[in-house]
Parts: sequence; C-alpha cells; structure tokens
Amino acid sequence: MTGPGVRLRGFHVEEFDVLFERLRGWMPDAVSENEAYWREQTETRISGSGAWAENGLDFAVEVDGRLAGAVQALGTFFRLPPNVYELGLEFFEPADRGRGLGGAVLDDFVPRVFAHGAIRLQGRTHVENAAMIRLFERRGFVREGVLRDMWPLDGVCGDMVLYAMTRSDFGRAFPQAD
Repeated sequence: MTGPGVRLRGFHVEEFDVLFERLRGWMPDAVSENEAYWREQTETRISGSGAWAENGLDFAVEVDGRLAGAVQALGTFFRLPPNVYELGLEFFEPADRGRGLGGAVLDDFVPRVFAHGAIRLQGRTHVENAAMIRLFERRGFVREGVLRDMWPLDGVCGDMVLYAMTRSDFGRAFPQAD
C-alpha cells in the first residue's frame, strides 16, 4: 500500500474489544438492547474481514504496526442494489486524523472495490467534516447532495453530505487501475 507505515489487513481476534466498543459508541441503544446479537455480529465481522464477504469488504487500517482504524465497502448490509457499496472510513484516535493517512487508505482500497465489479461507491460525512470532504474531492468523488438531519453528532441531529464515485468517475480518478 502507498503511504509510509499504512497497511490494510483483516482484523485480529484480539481486537474484538476495540471494535465492539466502537460499535457501542455508534449505536448505544441497539447494542444495549441486544448485546449478545451485536457481539456475534462483531465476531462475524472479524472472521470475514480482509477479503470479500457476504456484506462487502472490510479491513483494519494499521499504522506503524498498530490498529488505527477501519475501512469498509458494504452493500447488502445497507440494502443497496447489486454492486453498489457504502464507504466507511474511520480513524479511531484524533491524532491519526489530518495526517494524509485517509488518502493512502483510499488509494489502495477504492481500486479493490471497483476491481470486484462495483458500479458505485458512495460515502457520507457530516457537513462540518472539512477534512473528509477534501479527501472525497481529492480522490475523485462527486458531491451529490445534503441529507438533512441524517445522523446525530454529539447528541444533535446533523446534516450529512453525500459523495459518490461511479465506475466512469473511477476511470478518471484512477486511470492506471481501470
């Protein structure tokens, strides 16, 4: 992968607690209502990571030998049409954000998604997330609109901006990979 010290890999079993606590942070009510189910889902996530699985593609992002985040392309999980995927990219610690690591991750990850037959890869971020918006735009994603009151941030429902890359966008943004 391009970028010093950045590597995509499957999750390790010993990273269960980190992933489960991240999930609890994203969906506290759902996890508390059925913790056993979400524990099983986290185990399934770990066992299926690092290669294409039923829901899509899911990788751990390792930086300098440590787990720093995750990147996903999920389709059926979001009930999307065939070959359409939702991009998820997260760095767990604020110190890993704003260092150019996201660009290195997407440079490796996006071609894998389109090589698998994707016709569209879409991602959302809060309208205030200027760094992620810049990353989407620098990597050839196209802004498609704003989803109003879409996702809570710090307990307040906020607007999300939707970006997408189609197969033709991919050919322009990654000509060497198409």
